[in-house]
Amino acid sequence: MVGIAIAQTGGRARRQRWVPFAAVGCGLFTALLIVAYLASQARQPQVINPATAPVVVSSKAITPATTITADMLTVKKVTPGDLAQTAFTQPKDVVGKIARYDVPAGAQIVPTMLLVPGSSDALSFVVPPGKRAVAVAAGNVSGAGNHIRPGDNVDVLVNMDVTKLSSNLPAAGGGRGVVTLLQNVQVLAVAANTQKLGTTGPQDKANPDNLTGGDPGGSVMLAVDPTQAELLFLAETEGTIRLTLRSFGDQDQLQVPAVLEPLAGSIGATQAR
Repeated sequence: MVGIAIAQTGGRARRQRWVPFAAVGCGLFTALLIVAYLASQARQPQVINPATAPVVVSSKAITPATTITADMLTVKKVTPGDLAQTAFTQPKDVVGKIARYDVPAGAQIVPTMLLVPGSSDALSFVVPPGKRAVAVAAGNVSGAGNHIRPGDNVDVLVNMDVTKLSSNLPAAGGGRGVVTLLQNVQVLAVAANTQKLGTTGPQDKANPDNLTGGDPGGSVMLAVDPTQAELLFLAETEGTIRLTLRSFGDQDQLQVPAVLEPLAGSIGATQAR
């Protein structure tokens, strides 16, 4: 019995001596597995998911002068490095505005691409269909105390050799005289501050900042058709232009005879009428 007990005790002692070696072996095996896993991960391409930012882009090509609607826009996520500095981030800030230029599909929308309806920098949007905007020096304004505003209507007078306008006019006094060249012409913009019809109007006359005041550095922008634009250019080149302000609502087109030199005959003809 004693021998058996000694043998069992010796067996347990031998097994206990192998326990530390087994633990070390398991630890080494585990470490090898970890190293192998990390090595395999290092060989695989790393997928970087940088921070993204929302930006409004055009979902389709937009042509100039088009009013932008919601279906023309979408929101896209881009990296901060690809985000235009002033790009819009919400479609509601773009809808209703007007495209100033061609906007290709997928372009980020920035303020310089857009016009606000009725804004002072969009004169072309208030030129009536079929008309052209032509500037006349603001100093060439007479009548109503030199006060004229966008939305007013004027007549255009020219002092020049009238035979250059029509061969039917008499050539008395060398052909020089005054002719009412155009009547009831709409004023689109006034003076160097480029105030424009749509943001101002006749109701603003009480504001002294809204008057031309005969400012020689500014201009009065008139809406005329292409033929009238040519006449106006000829008149400014050959003579002196003056504008006379019509009363509000006056739309009459009158037969106004030319006043020719010498004035004595013209005055008599005028009095006879």
